[in-house]
Amino acid sequence: MNPIQKICFLFVLVCAVNCLAAQQKDYNSILGAGLFYLNEKETPTPGYWYWHHQAAANAYFGYDLFKNYYRVGAEMRIMHHWGEIYPPRTFYMLGWYNQFNIFPKAKWGRMFIELGLHQGNMYPVKNSYETQVVPGLFYLGFGYGGNIRLSPHLDLAMGVNLYPILNQDYFFYNYGNYEIGLEYAFGRRRTYKFP
Repeated sequence: MNPIQKICFLFVLVCAVNCLAAQQKDYNSILGAGLFYLNEKETPTPGYWYWHHQAAANAYFGYDLFKNYYRVGAEMRIMHHWGEIYPPRTFYMLGWYNQFNIFPKAKWGRMFIELGLHQGNMYPVKNSYETQVVPGLFYLGFGYGGNIRLSPHLDLAMGVNLYPILNQDYFFYNYGNYEIGLEYAFGRRRTYKFP
C-alpha cells in the first residue's frame, strides 16, 4: 500500500471507531500529541565513540468508552534518526491502539496499559544504532503510561512503548521509545472536579 492508501485505511478505521463510540452514552473524544528525543553515545569499537540522535513526533486521537475503562484510537508517528557516521533517515508508523485504564474513577488523571498494531518502515539493526528503511513492516505495540490533569480538558500525557517487528525476524528486532506530550478531551469528564 502506498501512503495515500494507508491514510485512507486509517480514515475508515476512525469512522468505524466513531460509529462504535456513537453507540455509547458515556464517551469522550481525545486529541493528543507527543515528542521524543534521545541522544546516545555508541561505542562500535573499543576506544572510539560517537553520538547518535533519535527524535519522534506522535499525533493521535481516540475515544474513551465504557465509563473511562477503555480507550481506542489511531495514531501516526514520524521518526528521524541521525548520527556521526550514519546518514539521516526519516521513518513513519501508522496504527491503532487500545488502552485499558487501571484507575478509571481517579480524579487526578489516569494510568493505563496499551496494546496495538502498527505498520511502518523502520528496521532497527541489532546491536547497532543504525536503522534501515524497509517498507511493509508490522509492529506489535505494547506499553504503559499515564496522564496528569492540568485542567478540565487538558492533560499532561506520558508513556513508554515497545514495538517488536511481527513479519520479519519475528520479535528479534524492536523499536522502543518514551513520549511526553499534551492531550485534549473534547467532552465533559464526569470524574474531574476542577477547583
